[in-house]
Amino acid sequence: MDTREQIELAQRGSGGWNNERKQRDFKPNFAGVDLRNEFHKKRRLTGEGDMLRPINLIGFNFDGGDFTEVVFGDAKLAGARFRGANLRGAYLYGADLTGADLTDADVTRADLAYADLSGANLAHTNLTNADLSGIDFRDVDLSTAIVSGANLSGALPAQMLLRSDKSADQFPGSVDYTKIITIDPDKGSGKPCIRGMRITVGDVLHYFASGMSEEQILCDFPYLTRQDILACFAFAADMERRTFPPPAAR
Repeated sequence: MDTREQIELAQRGSGGWNNERKQRDFKPNFAGVDLRNEFHKKRRLTGEGDMLRPINLIGFNFDGGDFTEVVFGDAKLAGARFRGANLRGAYLYGADLTGADLTDADVTRADLAYADLSGANLAHTNLTNADLSGIDFRDVDLSTAIVSGANLSGALPAQMLLRSDKSADQFPGSVDYTKIITIDPDKGSGKPCIRGMRITVGDVLHYFASGMSEEQILCDFPYLTRQDILACFAFAADMERRTFPPPAAR
């Protein structure tokens, strides 16, 4: 079966099969194949609600493709390329996206809950209002991604949150909070804490918001240092920058 035939079968979805067993046994393999030229002007691979699971898309290349609300489910997408692709509202729950490249992709409102994103490239990926619950981000750099409104419940966002290279460049001499702020699911309900202790960044900011001075905080919490407090502010500033990036120039 050639690539075109596999694509046409994959596009049929659940309603286009006259034999349920054939549908279940059909597992197309597009590993390493660049399918951009297969569609030319017709950039949309499938229509709304079409099913692409279970399907082997390891190494699949569809940079700039339109996957609006496509259901990938538990598809195998390891090493796949979706640079600049439109994945708005796509269903990627539990998908294998290890090493995938989603640079500049629009993944707003997509469901990526419990997906495996180990080693994925999410540079400048728009994840606004996406469901990122249950994802282990410890091997993922989301320092330039947009995560405003995303659901991060149950996620392990340690590496995502603790990458401040950009901030260090923008504010020379500022505290490197990555050496002070820690994230541990067993401490502070997984919230950013200070040096592994149970006092959180939010606690310190709340004390300042309630009118306490730096001297009062250091007096009440003698195990804290001025560097700890500055790290809390640096962390909060970096989170604001990432969550609300400047609008694109018109």
